[in-house]
Amino acid sequence: PPGDFKFTPGMKVTRGSLGAMNDLQAHIRMLEGQFPKDENPPDGEALEVIISQQMADYTDFKVGDVYQFAASEGWFQESELLGKIPVKIVGIWEPIDPDDSYWIADPARYNDVLFITEKVFAGSVNQNIPKAVFSAYWYFVMDGSQVYADDVHPLLQRIHILETSAAEKLPKIKLRISPVNPLTNYQRSASLLTVLLYAFSVPIVGLIMAFIGLVARLSVERQRNEIAVMRSRGASPMQVLGFSIAEGLALGLVSLLFSLPVATLLTRWIGQTRSFMDFSLTSDLRVGISAQIVTIGLAAVFVLLVTILIPAIGAAKFTIVSYKRETGKTSVKPWWQRVWFDVLLLIPTYYGYQTLVEQGRIVVFGSDGSADPFQNPLLFLVPALGLFSLTLFSLRFIQPIMAVVARIAGLTKNASLTLAARQLSRSPGNYTTPLIILILTVSLSAYTGSLAYTFDHHLYDETYYRLGADMRLLDVGNANQLLAGSQADAWKFLPVTEYLKVEGVESAIRLGRFTTRATFNKKNVEGIFFGIDRLDFPKVAFWRDDFAAESLGALMNRLATDRAGVLVPNSFLQEYGLKIGDPLQLRVYTYGRTGSGRNNFVPVKIVGSFDYFPTWYPQDNGVLFVGNLGYLFKQVHGEYPYRVLLSVKEGVDPAVMGRTRLPGLAPGAQYTSWDAPVIEIAKTQAQPERQGLFGFLFIGFAAAALLSALAFLLYVLFSFRQRFIELGVLRAAGLSMQQMSGYMAWELTFLILLGISIGTLFGVWVSKLFIPFLQIGSKVSALIPPFKVLIAWNTIFQIYGMFAVLFGVTLAILLVSLRRMKIFQAIKLGETV
Repeated sequence: PPGDFKFTPGMKVTRGSLGAMNDLQAHIRMLEGQFPKDENPPDGEALEVIISQQMADYTDFKVGDVYQFAASEGWFQESELLGKIPVKIVGIWEPIDPDDSYWIADPARYNDVLFITEKVFAGSVNQNIPKAVFSAYWYFVMDGSQVYADDVHPLLQRIHILETSAAEKLPKIKLRISPVNPLTNYQRSASLLTVLLYAFSVPIVGLIMAFIGLVARLSVERQRNEIAVMRSRGASPMQVLGFSIAEGLALGLVSLLFSLPVATLLTRWIGQTRSFMDFSLTSDLRVGISAQIVTIGLAAVFVLLVTILIPAIGAAKFTIVSYKRETGKTSVKPWWQRVWFDVLLLIPTYYGYQTLVEQGRIVVFGSDGSADPFQNPLLFLVPALGLFSLTLFSLRFIQPIMAVVARIAGLTKNASLTLAARQLSRSPGNYTTPLIILILTVSLSAYTGSLAYTFDHHLYDETYYRLGADMRLLDVGNANQLLAGSQADAWKFLPVTEYLKVEGVESAIRLGRFTTRATFNKKNVEGIFFGIDRLDFPKVAFWRDDFAAESLGALMNRLATDRAGVLVPNSFLQEYGLKIGDPLQLRVYTYGRTGSGRNNFVPVKIVGSFDYFPTWYPQDNGVLFVGNLGYLFKQVHGEYPYRVLLSVKEGVDPAVMGRTRLPGLAPGAQYTSWDAPVIEIAKTQAQPERQGLFGFLFIGFAAAALLSALAFLLYVLFSFRQRFIELGVLRAAGLSMQQMSGYMAWELTFLILLGISIGTLFGVWVSKLFIPFLQIGSKVSALIPPFKVLIAWNTIFQIYGMFAVLFGVTLAILLVSLRRMKIFQAIKLGETV
């Protein structure tokens, strides 16, 4: 009984607990003794227990020792005693693998636990000690390798049900370690990323739909005569549509079967995306085919079927008589021109543009909106909608443009040129879909390439602006008292040239940052003073031409003309009405070993100005004054800790240099921290949102190029077959083979020139209009340095090259077909062969 247990003077007391873990024996190594027997001892005999090596060392317990174990509810006090039981130490253990997932916590947490078996705990311990269980843990090691995005929501629901059911049986139970928070965050991120990828895929889907529509229309046009004959011989419209449905289902299911491995490959590429068309990133992305993916694939098959059926429905209405009557009519405008759909589509485009303007302003001035452009699908939907609406609207001007060209061509004696121009001016509807694909291909390629090019360069610009150079260190030197009893502080520094001895370093400069207050015209302005080594600063520091009206070399020359000269922001000059040559009095606060710093009055003179300067953010630092660091140290009678900016040789990794503590640097050099832009750039490049964006930009670029090439080839082949009679009549009318070849060549030339010129114009314009919106943030610092929109002319020229090759291949096919064409085959009772 509790009352029988008494303390005696000199009694040794050690705090510990009795515990049991299932399958413990398989995960520990017995250093001495043996594992406890899995049997309840007779009444009065000691329980067999094992202790950790750390407990044995701390308490000097040995194998074979017998001790009295007294249990209490809280901290040990005689009044709280619940029961006592003798224990015998039979072994000393250590974990086989401390990092094994078996351990619910660090094995060191169990150093004060006397382990017994589960059977003994439930038997002898439970009988001798009331309320023996102080805490119990159920720990499940689960395999999440087969958990995909679709499984997260059901899994969270089951965890919630488990938690509720357990709480009903054990009211005090708590879920201590759970995947709920990571899964919830993952679900939120996955949902957002899914929306973003859907938004990115809108242009791709539009191109695919246009391509499928073109192929379906060309296929139906080729079969319209046969369909009309079938209708005239008794076939019903539903029977004709049945053939199209069967054909569409067969094509769709075969496409779905082959698309799954292709989709898996593309997904792996996206997971390895470092930049636009750069898949060198190492990725552990798990790729699998889920039921949702198959469902989406079946939905795509349904869309394909509908796209194929639309022209088939129109063709199934005609018999041979009505079909011939229809072909004799003058071609009409496309339906979207007749209902002014292209003009109406410009309205939401303009509204989306204005919305982006307002959102950009709101976010910049500190709203709670998203500061990440990857989390605003509108930024990617509106440009795609704008390109599509502009493409449709531009087709209204094809006929008048070609009419003017036809008139000019008519003044020449070139029959091929005149025929091609008149063909395009009189029947522009026949070339609508190829032109849509051409214009969209070039414009989307220009936009996506420029977007990726701008993002890539801005990532480097933003990171290098924030850190200043290839590598940044904080050199603290050695601080010593200058004189006994003196309050002055002195730091000793090795020359900055010592950093040039480090292997891989090209140049090194000092950058001192000191809080300051400028006094002028009875006004005080808080700010920061940057002291630099002006001679080598251009060799090391990051700089862009738009940071100042003058070049960096010219600004450094201004500092050279007057050692007391400083460079100031243009906004500072404008706000206070100052000008070049005006004097200022700076109170510079240098570092002090006591207090907040020392006040140093430094006279300076304004010698130049800038808009942006590396590592300077106006809203955080105030006004910036850039001067000569040597002049400052002379005025304050000593040197103080400064940052060291390093420029490294090409091919040298600054991250490796930093981790190895700059091999070759003199031992006396003291630096406490280092940063390198390449590390942050690598982290940013591995963000799923960024990988998804650049991956889909590449897919869009590749899909646009591939589909446009296929569309053109198919258009040429089908168009040639449709115009077999027309070409035969022209040949019979006396046109030479050379003139016929010129006719087809000029027609292709007009189409390609119209497509690439209009597409380039729209792509460049939309890039300059919308890409700046992608630089947004909840702080003004998010806009520093500003986006520099770069047009990816290399990508555009690649598209031009592809079209040049396409033109050559297409023309070669046409020439071969023309040479093989025989007039008596082309003209046969008014029908094509």
